[in-house]
This record gives sequence, structure tokens and C-alpha cells, in this order.
Amino acid sequence: MQEFKLPKEKQWQTQSEPILKHGPLSGTTAPDFIPAAVGVVYVNTSALVIYISTGISSISDWRQIWAD
Repeated sequence: MQEFKLPKEKQWQTQSEPILKHGPLSGTTAPDFIPAAVGVVYVNTSALVIYISTGISSISDWRQIWAD
């Protein structure tokens, strides 16, 4: 069996970081910032809602794709 080791740096990015570096973004509210790229995933951890970015020009480029 192969062993997989995660890098020592963090594996997530907060909405205050301007450039996507490490996978899904998360916060406790809906995303209120312009996405840095198309296809960025954002998870609202309070309401259990997942969004994906469909553009990079405005806040309305976030689309809700799942809700609990």
C-alpha cells in the first residue's frame, strides 16, 4: 500500500486570500467577493451550501450548486 503524505502548508484558503492556491474556499456566509477564476468552489460551513464560480467579473458569478 502506498502512503500519501500531505504537504506541511495549509490545504485550504480563506476568502480573505486574493488568489486561489489550495482548493476550496470556505466561510460562514455566502461568498461576497469576486471569484479569482472560473470553477472555484466555495463552501458556506454554517448553512452547508456549496457554490461554484462561473465567471470572474462580479460577485454574481457565484452559483449555488448544493444545499443541505
